[in-house]
Amino acid sequence: MTRVSQLATLTPIRCGVGGHASRGRSESSVSRFTFDCPECSAEVDVDDDIRAEILDNGCVLCRAQVGPSAFSRIGSNTMQ
Repeated sequence: MTRVSQLATLTPIRCGVGGHASRGRSESSVSRFTFDCPECSAEVDVDDDIRAEILDNGCVLCRAQVGPSAFSRIGSNTMQ
């Protein structure tokens, strides 16, 4: 099972909660992003690893291909 399919089955959409554990990295070293699909409006908080999976494989719900502009860094006003 890929990380994207794990995200689709385990993380509720617009949960407002962090989602994933740090996977062995310290909490402060994990970059967090909010993903906002331009096609289906799915919104979910993700880490670097899941962000990379979504960029490679598309939205976890509608499979639309997305670019970096679909992500905003949590705690920042800039898009990533």
